[in-house]
Amino acid sequence: MKNILLVDDHPFIVDTYVTMIKNCNSFTVENFLVATSMEKAIAIIDEEQKIDIAFFDISMPKKGISNKEDGIDLALHFKAKHPLAKIVFITMHMEFHVLLKAIHLIQPEVFISKNDVDNFTFSSLLNSLKNDTTFYSKEMLEVFKWEKQSQIKLDTYDFQILSLSKKGVKTKELIDYLPLSLSAIEKRKSNIKLMISSFKGISL
Repeated sequence: MKNILLVDDHPFIVDTYVTMIKNCNSFTVENFLVATSMEKAIAIIDEEQKIDIAFFDISMPKKGISNKEDGIDLALHFKAKHPLAKIVFITMHMEFHVLLKAIHLIQPEVFISKNDVDNFTFSSLLNSLKNDTTFYSKEMLEVFKWEKQSQIKLDTYDFQILSLSKKGVKTKELIDYLPLSLSAIEKRKSNIKLMISSFKGISL
C-alpha cells in the first residue's frame, strides 16, 4: 500500500498523473494526497504521518512563503519530515543550475521532463520506484552522472546565488537577498564557477 503526494500548480496535470498511476496495475495506491499550492503541500507534509512517494513540480508559485523559492525547496522540507519516502521530480525546467540543485540537494529517485510524460514512461518510472532503482530523463541523467563524478559540494546559499545571478541580479546587489557579506558572496561565486566549469553537457 502506498500513500502518494502529488504537487503541481495545475490541477489537470495532477489529475493526469492520478489516472496514469491508476492505470498501472502492478502499483497499488492506498491514498492520493493532492496539493496545487505550496501552502497546501506544506500542510499535508506536516500533518500526514506517513507518505511513501511524493511527486513535485519544480516551478511552484511562492505566494506568501518567502523561504521557499521552488519545488526543490519544498522537497527539502518534505525530505526532512519524511526521510524514508521516495521523491519524483517532473518538470519543464532544463536549466543546468536548476537540475543540479534538484539532484545535488535532493537526490530524487525519479527525475523526468514533462515532455517525456506518457503512459509507457509512467509505467516505467513506477516500476523503478517499486524496484528501488533510479529513473532519469536524458538531460537529468547527464547532470546526475557529472555530479557524481565531480563530487561537488554546494549548499542552499550557493544555489540561491546561481538562481539570482541567472535572473540578472548583480553581485553587489546579492547582499540584499542573502545574509552574507559581499566578500563571502564573491568567494562563493568564484568557487561555484570553478566547480561547474568542467560540465560539458546541456547549456550552463
